[in-house]
Formats: sequence, structure tokens, C-alpha cells
Amino acid sequence: MLGRFSNAALYKYPRMSSEDIKIWQPFLSDQGAKYDRFDYDLKVGTGVLPDLPVPEIFKQDFQELTKKRIDAVGYNKNGATLFEVKPRAGTSALGQLLTYKSLFAQSYPVIQIFELVLVCGLATDEEIQLYKQYGITVLIYP
Repeated sequence: MLGRFSNAALYKYPRMSSEDIKIWQPFLSDQGAKYDRFDYDLKVGTGVLPDLPVPEIFKQDFQELTKKRIDAVGYNKNGATLFEVKPRAGTSALGQLLTYKSLFAQSYPVIQIFELVLVCGLATDEEIQLYKQYGITVLIYP
């Protein structure tokens, strides 16, 4: 089921580091009300099947473990917003968000992707412009 969590702050967020949580919670306090529900650590894509002769149950487990995971997905009447949370913008999150967009669309074709957002603690002007070229919003919560 999509949207397993409310837009309220949680004590712990699935697979988010303590650094990520220090950035995510101020974002959630500031803008969480824009979303009806959230998912955290949402698996997308098909994962990878091992090329080893192993029992089927292990193949399925391996495939499940190799799926990509989106930090957070916010849902509202406009559709889904995909979030990546990082202490520093860098360029890795750019590739992650573009990948997640494609895999989310494949995994959940009936849900419209409304926006891609990087929530970070620090970003340079150059990084912000780079993300903007790809239609990705950068929100900074130092």
C-alpha cells in the first residue's frame, strides 16, 4: 500500500541516517502539510537476479535486496513527489533522482510524478543551477 505514513514527524525514518533526519525533520515541519501521506525507503524497479545456481528463495531475496530505494515519496492530489535527502547536494543525488523517476513510473504507472526534490543541508549555486536544468527542485535546510 502506498502512503503508509502520515505527514507528521516520526521518531525514526526507515533507512535514513541521523544526518539525513536532521535535514528531513525541518523540511517536514516547514512543508510536510503539502502532502497527505508519505512513504519512506520505497523500493522501485525489478532488482537483479543472481547468476549463481542457488535455491529460488535466495534468488528472490537477492532480487528484492537489489531494488533501488527512494528516501521519501510524498503524495497529494497532484500525484507523487520523489525526495532524495543528502547532507550536501553534490551530483550523486541528481543521478539518483533521475533514476528513481524512471523506475517509479515503471513500478507505479498509474501514479503521476509531480516533482523531483533534493532536500539537503548545503548546495552551491552551481549545483542548484545544474539540478534546475533537469527540473529538480533543491531545498536547503542547514
